[in-house]
Formats: sequence, C-alpha cells, structure tokens
Amino acid sequence: KTNLFEQITGENNVEIQVDKPDQRFTASGDQFIYSRSQEELAISGNVRWSADNQKGSADFVTLRENGHDLSATGNVKMELKKNEIESGGLIGIPMANKDKEANDFLTSFSDNLNSHTNRISLFGNVAVKDGDASLDCETLNIYFKDQDNASTENEYQVEWIEALGRVKIYEKTHRIETQHAIYKATDSTANFDQHVRWYSDDLQGEADQISMWNEPRHALAEGPIIVIMPVEGKIQPLELFGPLDNNSGTKQTQNTKVEHELQITSDKMRVSEEQVHFQENVVAKM
Repeated sequence: KTNLFEQITGENNVEIQVDKPDQRFTASGDQFIYSRSQEELAISGNVRWSADNQKGSADFVTLRENGHDLSATGNVKMELKKNEIESGGLIGIPMANKDKEANDFLTSFSDNLNSHTNRISLFGNVAVKDGDASLDCETLNIYFKDQDNASTENEYQVEWIEALGRVKIYEKTHRIETQHAIYKATDSTANFDQHVRWYSDDLQGEADQISMWNEPRHALAEGPIIVIMPVEGKIQPLELFGPLDNNSGTKQTQNTKVEHELQITSDKMRVSEEQVHFQENVVAKM
C-alpha cells in the first residue's frame, strides 16, 4: 500500500502560480493549508490574488480546481475588468462618465465572494464603485459569456449582472432604490422591480417595475406610478431615471427651492428622449 500525504501546511510569504494557455492565476498570503482528500488550498493572512479578468484581496481564500473555483471571506476587495460593458449605457450598473473619474476596472467590496468559471457572486454588504458612481446591495451576481463563444482568447465578457436586496444605485445627483435589478450587457437593457423609487435633482417617483433600453434610449414603467416634478424649470424626459451624457442634462436655471410641484399618478408610463407619456388611470394634481 502506498502512503500518500493528507495535508501540507506552509507559512511566511506563500505564493501559488498557475500558468497555462487557458488560465493564468496567482495567489499569495501568510499561511496556507492544502488538503489532498478535499483538493482544497486554503490561504490566510493578507491574501492577494490575480486572474485573467479580476484581481482581489481578502482575509481568507479557499481555492479549488487550480484556481477555477475561488471563495473569499473577510474584507473582500475585487477589481473586475470592464471589458465589453458599455460605459455610456443605462444605469443598470454604476459606470462613471468617460472622464478623469473613469478607469478600466469596477471595484467591489463585500463580506464574501465566490468566483467560478462563468460567474462571480458577492454577498454581504456589497458595494461597487466606479468614480462618482456606486451600487450597494446585499447580493451581486456577475455572469460571463461562455469562453467557447468569447471573441478573443482569455477575454471574459460580462453577459448580465443581477443585484438583490436593498439595491441602491447612485450616479451624481440621481438615485434608484429597489429590491431587484438586472442589467443585460448583450443588449444594454436594465430592469428594476419589486417596488422602485427614483430621485433625480428635483424629481422623484415610484413604480412597481421599470424597464430601460439603450438604443434608442427609452423606458417603460408599470404601476401604480407616482411622479413628482417641478412646474417651473426645464427637464429632459430621461432625466427622470438617471444622468444623461456629460452636457445633455438640464437642471433648474436657479438653485432655489421649488415652490410648485406637479404630482401625476398612472398605471403605465412610457419615456423617450422627447416625451413622457402617462397611460391608464391618469390623475394630475398640484
């Protein structure tokens, strides 16, 4: 009978490297434990890792399948390449404008992280930052296209993103709050449901569900819907839901308190770049 080891431990300046044609991965920390029966490598103490599409740090990391399966806990920070995410798209995910605030990565913070070949899940006090834009939630799932269908070797393209639980999306002076949001990068659509609230400068509103499309830019809200907007001043329709391009949004001409507001309720609302169209059981009052 051959005697095989069950466990290997190591301390001080631990470093693991995987360099294969289909995978490049490195990890480092203060201590490690490798379990042969479970085929797991646990690293603790100032853990850092880097892969083809991400890099991160945490208090404790467990690796399986030579780094294809990674779990991290405690003070987790991850930077994810934006790749094919369109920074000029809708606000399903927080994206800074193309200025000095923007960079090539989305930075996330969370209590825990699970990373698999085609999915990354963050949960527990999740915050995603990109310049002056941010997203907070309880759970965030990021799904990638199958590598077999990727356009470039070793390129991980985001297919869709799902945020769940106390979702708050901030971009400059705009905010959306909901319990569930999905952004599909393949066709630049965003869907918010489970009671949505939004705030935009002097505008505010709520609806059961909002769906948004990027080309052409338009949105559909289903109710009951409540929208409160100033009678004075000038707005652009899509400003209801988020910031437009750098110079396209229009604010109040003077930074003064709004004295007269118009409240509109309806069951459905269609928004384009030219107009806001309320439908079904419409009531307007001041």
